[in-house]
Amino acid sequence: MEPIRYSWSAADRCNAFDLAFVRGTHGHPYSFGDRAGGRPVEIQDFFIGTVPVTQALWTHVMGADANPAAHQGPDLPLENVSWDEITRPGGFLERMNESPVRAAILAMLAWRSGTFRLPSETEWEYAARSGPHWPDGFRFSGSDETDWSVACLRFALVDKGPFVP
Repeated sequence: MEPIRYSWSAADRCNAFDLAFVRGTHGHPYSFGDRAGGRPVEIQDFFIGTVPVTQALWTHVMGADANPAAHQGPDLPLENVSWDEITRPGGFLERMNESPVRAAILAMLAWRSGTFRLPSETEWEYAARSGPHWPDGFRFSGSDETDWSVACLRFALVDKGPFVP
């Protein structure tokens, strides 16, 4: 499945937010953690951001004057933001879920509901290991090397309602 793209214009530039579909395990449990001590878990289908949240997306949702980043640039990843700013009432996730971004993406998917949230640790690992292709023997998606550039703030869209740990 091709990524789902939400596009908007701001300050005479075109911006995009892409979500990639991650197919769940569908009855073939995923071994969460290192293979030797991993435990089998089921993963539901979900979407995950293809890149870390950009400053353009943050300001699109939170407002033009709400960019906390020390290194400013619309295509740069957001930084200098706390967990509280993301999860509090009126924070980024709540605003994202009340925004035209969510409405437009749900319309593209023909879903009646869907919630943006942070991915769980299991979803993050599963996506980083290439979803249903994890049995390829690599520790991470396509290799055994860590790419820390992917360990940034991303959001998942699920059709099961809010995540409850």
